[in-house]
Amino acid sequence: MFLSLGIALRCTGIKEFGIYGTFLALLNFVVIMADFGLTIFATRYIATSSVTDSAKMMQTLLTACLSASLFVLSILFVARNLLVSFLGIEPFTLFYLPLISVLYTVDLLFLAMLKGLKLFRKVAIRQTINSASFFLSILIVIYWLQMGLSGLLLSTLLASIASCLYGYLTIPLQKGFKLNKTFLRMAYQFSYPLGLNGILDFAFTRGNIVMIAALLNPASVAFYEAARRLPDAMRRIYNGLHAVFFPEISGRWIAGQTKKATELLAKTLRFVSVLTAFGGVIAFIYGKEIVQILFSDKYAASAMAMSLLVIQLNVSLVNNIMGNSLVALGHSEKPLIINIMMVTLTVIGNLLFISMFGFVGAVYSTLIANLSSNLLNSMFLSRLLKLRIGAYVTPTVIMVICCAVFYFANSIGALGGVIPAILFIALTFLLGTVTRHDIGEFLSVLSLIRFGYVTTGKRTQ
Repeated sequence: MFLSLGIALRCTGIKEFGIYGTFLALLNFVVIMADFGLTIFATRYIATSSVTDSAKMMQTLLTACLSASLFVLSILFVARNLLVSFLGIEPFTLFYLPLISVLYTVDLLFLAMLKGLKLFRKVAIRQTINSASFFLSILIVIYWLQMGLSGLLLSTLLASIASCLYGYLTIPLQKGFKLNKTFLRMAYQFSYPLGLNGILDFAFTRGNIVMIAALLNPASVAFYEAARRLPDAMRRIYNGLHAVFFPEISGRWIAGQTKKATELLAKTLRFVSVLTAFGGVIAFIYGKEIVQILFSDKYAASAMAMSLLVIQLNVSLVNNIMGNSLVALGHSEKPLIINIMMVTLTVIGNLLFISMFGFVGAVYSTLIANLSSNLLNSMFLSRLLKLRIGAYVTPTVIMVICCAVFYFANSIGALGGVIPAILFIALTFLLGTVTRHDIGEFLSVLSLIRFGYVTTGKRTQ
């Protein structure tokens, strides 16, 4: 997806890509409302149930998601004129919305089922099919036929059809549409806090785009979307780890293996924190060059925003791991509380900072909200588990120090970029954040990513 959208950024106009970014935000809203936490429930339920029971209940989950999707779309159809005028999107884009959103919803549910069944190789195949079909579509309709915005929407539709069809053929799903009301009631009792949390997560991750579109213009959305490409690609790599981590830690908690579950959580937090912190340092040093190479000079204004988004990814992914751990422990209401706080800070920050700093203001508000969320996640988990906070906070502190060194040493030329990178590696070993023993541990985690590599939803497109 990263390479595909890189080509799209180069071959489409800034305004067109901005409209596409707004369309994706609207699309994700429909998917989140239709899902309402059922995909996470599906993974957890299937991972801890027999194949026979899972196959029976998959029909109910599929029927519920499809029904909810159609209901949300009917509301948006009534409000279509308001959406066009408020968000500045082209009216014809709404033609694609029902088709793609239904496919997205079903595809996400199929993906959750594959995770629950722990069919990680098939999960990886699904990712390959989705990415390859999107890439080929972009090459044909964007690079070759120069179809612009229409080509972007068509490519998204074709990729959705391909991955959805693979999931339908792969999962042991009973054919037809049936609804087990007792099971569905149990599912929503678990998932409704996650559904509310998903809405808040949308307001936090995609609300920025909606507010930029409403307060500024499609071009500003395009610059923000370009800035998101690299951090989103890094998040996709993390999604491979998450595909294995969540069902694994859920299984350990349910089996009463508290010590093993805590060890898995601690190692994962440290692993993710170290790698993303190093990525943050590299992005801060070479942000302008990265944007120019990947997306051309016309998106050079996105460089600072991109660097800051990679830096905040360090905190964001740690938050995601801790939030999923709270869900695995059975405290699905805790992420809801955290996200309410994050959304409140983000909305207030966007209203203040976007008018002051343009689209970069949305990055500032996101960073502040993530830091605040980290404090709450740590507080909730510390009441349930014994975790060494310093193990995953130390890499973040080292990252900040190295970025500060580059800021002041930048004037000495090329050496100013090398010094912070070397300093980061040295400090992680000197402070005991990474040891020789950890290298082997990290390689084993990388093997999990290789087998679990997947996108959790095309929400990150």
